[in-house]
Amino acid sequence: MSQIIRGNEECLVSGQNEWYGTGWVNEPAAVQAVTDDWERRGLPVTLTDAAPRLVSEAQGAEDPVFFWLNELKVLGATLPTWNQRAVGSCVGFGGGRAEQDLMLAEIAAGEPEQWAGAEVSPEVLYGGSRVEIGGGRINGDGSVGAWAADFMVKFGVVVRGVYGSLDLREYNETTCRTLGRSGIPPELETLARLHPVRAAAMCATGEEAWAAIGAYKPVSVCSNRGFSMKRNADGTCSPSGVWNHCMGLRARFKTPQGKRRFVLGNSWGDYLGSSNRTIEYVAADGSVKSLELPAGHFAVEFDVIHGMMTQRDSFALAG
Repeated sequence: MSQIIRGNEECLVSGQNEWYGTGWVNEPAAVQAVTDDWERRGLPVTLTDAAPRLVSEAQGAEDPVFFWLNELKVLGATLPTWNQRAVGSCVGFGGGRAEQDLMLAEIAAGEPEQWAGAEVSPEVLYGGSRVEIGGGRINGDGSVGAWAADFMVKFGVVVRGVYGSLDLREYNETTCRTLGRSGIPPELETLARLHPVRAAAMCATGEEAWAAIGAYKPVSVCSNRGFSMKRNADGTCSPSGVWNHCMGLRARFKTPQGKRRFVLGNSWGDYLGSSNRTIEYVAADGSVKSLELPAGHFAVEFDVIHGMMTQRDSFALAG
């Protein structure tokens, strides 16, 4: 456990000429250590282990799911797109968005969950994953997807607010890096444990991801798959380059041509601009409808997401 893992501090330039840090650390041994611990505790590792029927039945399912529509239903408006800026804290942002999507999906479904009046703090998840779970072994920015999933289950969720001398009302890069170095204060560990995620399971295939989103179980996606910095006419971004990065998988749908698509939500603000944000999809009643993607979101072909899942550091959340 004393091994130092080297963090990823590569950056990309957006169309707005701002720098954005990336920070998924591709460390299979760290992922294996988490999943070995889950097995020792009698917990399922993959979504197929946890819900085989769900995965098998999802292959023929076509109903679209768009997580940001729950924001409209519960809050009356879609929430702003997150922006990690120059810190390689994407694992906290991708996992945090999945946490928040799960909470809003449960509220929208009428479960006895209440909106806390503030969004989830990705800085807490980032710092907790690196230190409370990872032991502070990363030299530089970044974290491991499995560490974030393990933190969400063993600890839980903290929303934005003021906690003693720690002001988390707005994202602050210095605060994020400080938590990434030192972990979260004991009082926040106690608070997080009041709101744990009930279960997390690895999505290792595109079919598992399709099933998870269809069951309103959001997925944080960690991979080195990069994408074009412009949407195509149909709202997709083509695979391009290498991003050691984490994003939130926030939707699934079928096109009028019968192709399965997902939607990834990034944490770089509105870096894609407003062009080609409209997608067409087949609604549950079979009609063709259109919908506008939130800022910083883009559609992705099914096979591309399948390849990202096979890197085995993406996790669906439940409860």
